Order: sequence, then structure tokens, then C-alpha cells
Amino acid sequence: MNDNLISTGLMLTLYGMGTVCVFLVLLIGATRLMSRIALKLDSAGHYAETRSNGQAAQSTTEAAHQGELVAVIVAAVRAFRRTESRRQHDSNQHL
Repeated sequence: MNDNLISTGLMLTLYGMGTVCVFLVLLIGATRLMSRIALKLDSAGHYAETRSNGQAAQSTTEAAHQGELVAVIVAAVRAFRRTESRRQHDSNQHL
């Protein structure tokens, strides 16, 4: 009885591992196929124009966001320093 249970467990383990291995091989094959298709489309120039226009617009937008981000950080630091100096001033008066 115990030997049958162990052999059944080993067979089930091998079937499961085999199924996972086959699935991963199929997944790798599908990924490589999609990569080749994408490279062929890209080398034909289908996406080159869209990509260059998108990158230019994205870099301009990113520059604007960077400027806004710097302005927000500077304002936050100034506000923090003001409130911190007031707290220190108030705590020194109570002593």
C-alpha cells in the first residue's frame, strides 16, 4: 500500500513538472515569434515615425513637468522652513 502511494505521488509529480516544462517551452517559443514579428514590422518602418514624434512630445512634456516639480519642491521647503522657524521661536519664548 505504501509503495503504491509513493509511486503514485512520483508519477503525479513527474506529470506536473512535465506539463509546466511544456508550457514554458511553448511560452518561450511564442515570445520569440512575437519578437521576430515586431522586429520585422519595425525594420519596415511602420513604427519609426510614430516613435520619433512620441519621443519629442514626451521629452517636451517631461521638461515641463520637471520645471513644475522643482517649483513645488522649492515652495514646500520654504513653507517648511517658515513653520519650523516659528515653532523654534515659540518654543524659545516659553522657556
